[in-house]
Amino acid sequence: MRHVQPERQLAFEFEAPRPVDGLAERLIGSGIAANAYLLNMNRNLQNFDAVPAPSRLYQFPLEFVGRDRLPERATSQLLLNHPALATLPFVRRVAAAVGTEPVWAEFDEFGRPRALPQWWHAIDLMTEQHWRHLMDTRHLTGEPQICQAVGLALEFPAHYVRGCRSGRIEVVTARAILAQIAAEEPSDRSEALLAGEGISPAHIVETHHCTGKLLREHWPINARAEGCAGAWMMVHGIEDGWFGRDRSGHLQMAQAGRTRRLSSPAIDGCPSTSSALADVDSCRPILAG
Repeated sequence: MRHVQPERQLAFEFEAPRPVDGLAERLIGSGIAANAYLLNMNRNLQNFDAVPAPSRLYQFPLEFVGRDRLPERATSQLLLNHPALATLPFVRRVAAAVGTEPVWAEFDEFGRPRALPQWWHAIDLMTEQHWRHLMDTRHLTGEPQICQAVGLALEFPAHYVRGCRSGRIEVVTARAILAQIAAEEPSDRSEALLAGEGISPAHIVETHHCTGKLLREHWPINARAEGCAGAWMMVHGIEDGWFGRDRSGHLQMAQAGRTRRLSSPAIDGCPSTSSALADVDSCRPILAG
């Protein structure tokens, strides 16, 4: 007697083939995007035209939003990274090639502000060479982004501009920028922040891994103050000797600044374990090496 195998029912249903993503196909077919993998991974479309300044906002003016990122998953979208970029020649060519007009959306698919490109514009142009262009085009970014970029540009060295012993911008430039955006200077020269919770400095000791010999010490600032208050704090910290530059050109706590924090009533011994180590010898340093 012949045995007949019973039919087996799979525990899941195969998804029906999805319609072709027309926008993605047109971007790839026109050579704007290399393939679907890179298009969905990179998201932003690169503009290879000459741009007036090295801002990623100019270099990546459009964002491709794949339909898998959208709640309804119906069709992909082409978004402007700033509403003022709609007239860029690259944007016009892309719109003509795909037959879709890019639009501006204030929020992403998770409801978060699409503010990252504005930060690109502020931090990329916060250099001695390009800060004036940033001020001329500050409608493409915002005051919080500019102030945050001022603080970072003062803290980190300009290796690619003029060597490693200076910041990406000079203090006088930082003052000019803060004046142009009407950021009010604190009357106490940021002493409350510098002596208190505006920074959370650490003491890092590098030792030889075999001999234990001291190699070098670092006193990172670990700035916590944000916005224009944080920018002014960095300006005053440099001008008043709270900070100095190490061999690499990065700002760190100067001896005078460490002494002032130790004697300040805002610092009472070591901070709690939830914050970074204070710059006092009685606190155990962070060991590296």
